[in-house]
Amino acid sequence: AYRYADAARNRIVINNSAKISGVVNPFVFDAEGRTYAENVDGYAMMQSIEDRTPVKGKTVLLIGAGGAASSIALEAIDRIGSGRLVISNRTESRAHELGGNLRRFTGISEEQLITGGIELIGEYAPNADILISAITGENRYVTEDLAVNTPAYTLFADVNYGNSANGNSASVAAIGRKTGHSSIDGVPMVYHGVVRAAQLAFGKKF
Repeated sequence: AYRYADAARNRIVINNSAKISGVVNPFVFDAEGRTYAENVDGYAMMQSIEDRTPVKGKTVLLIGAGGAASSIALEAIDRIGSGRLVISNRTESRAHELGGNLRRFTGISEEQLITGGIELIGEYAPNADILISAITGENRYVTEDLAVNTPAYTLFADVNYGNSANGNSASVAAIGRKTGHSSIDGVPMVYHGVVRAAQLAFGKKF
């Protein structure tokens, strides 16, 4: 879908969330026949989190640097104000690449945006207000031992939903619940994604 939108960019308006993630979900068509390419993942996840806790001024630890993570990171920067975003990814170069793109899109400072490998999870989890797993499927990097050493006020968020039986395990949300942390899986993210698409379709543009 993104390749189609990019090839037709003279006729389709691509918003920043779709550009930075390389993913379109959904296309929106207005009454004048204009087409908009949107990615609602970031909005949906961050709105789900803000239903539970304020984001402004907080430290957000984001695990993953793929399409959904990119959209979430962009939206997080828009909401954290003077807070901090830490992006940890198995392939460290991908985290740094995303960080460079985010700085170009937003102008966020080096102090507010930290990128690196998986080791950042252990380094920053003890001070994270919000921990987001944007890895599709089970996240093997967030363990119960790590969660136990994460502050009681930390919110655990997971883009996945369901359990291991359906192959789409929200393991981070499950660990957070087990250790007594406030936790959400991807279900409210789906809801807010649909709501956002409807808002855009009925006239609330970027």
